[in-house]
This record gives sequence, structure tokens and C-alpha cells, in this order.
Amino acid sequence: MKKLTMFFMPGVLLMFILTLFLFACLGQTRVISLSKDTHSQAGSPALENGKLDINQATATELTELPGIGDQIASEIMNHREQNGIFKSTDELMEIPGIGPSVIKKLLPYIRIGEQK
Repeated sequence: MKKLTMFFMPGVLLMFILTLFLFACLGQTRVISLSKDTHSQAGSPALENGKLDINQATATELTELPGIGDQIASEIMNHREQNGIFKSTDELMEIPGIGPSVIKKLLPYIRIGEQK
């Protein structure tokens, strides 16, 4: 019985450590740096209070958001050109590739502003 415990306990301990590591990795979120200095020397007019105005943001600025790559950024730009400004974040769901899970990721980083 002692030999079985000697082999069993390190395995259980290893599994416990691996499980903690896995949960720690899954729990991490992507850190977005939306500071005025990252977009231009004068700052971005789309950035206010740490949130990006999707009605003024450039495609490059949009790609800094979680879940938004070059293709979706391009689709957002096209949608704005064809349909005018976004009036709510729900309208982003009209963009191919943006669903409820992407909207949930975006909400802390975006805002809907008036077009100037």
C-alpha cells in the first residue's frame, strides 16, 4: 500500500498543478492598449476616456480591438460608408464575423459617438 501511495500522490499533485496552470491561462484576458500615443502624435479623435469611437476609428485602430482583424475592420469601414454612422453597438452584429461573443468582448473598449 505504501508503494502505491508513493506513485499515486506525485501523479495527483502533478495533475492538480497542471489544472491550476490551465485555468490560469484560460482566465487571462487580452490587454488592449488604446492610449492616445499609439495612434498618432496628436492623438486619435476616435479615442476618448479610453474607449474607441467606432464611428471615427480608422481600420488600423479597429484592429487593435479584441476579435477584430483586418477583414472585419474593413467590413466595419465599408458598413459605415454604405449605411452611415452606427447608432448602437447592436448594429455591429450586421457585420459578417461579429456575433454576440465578439460584441461582449468589444463593449469595454468601444463607444458610439457622433460623426463630426
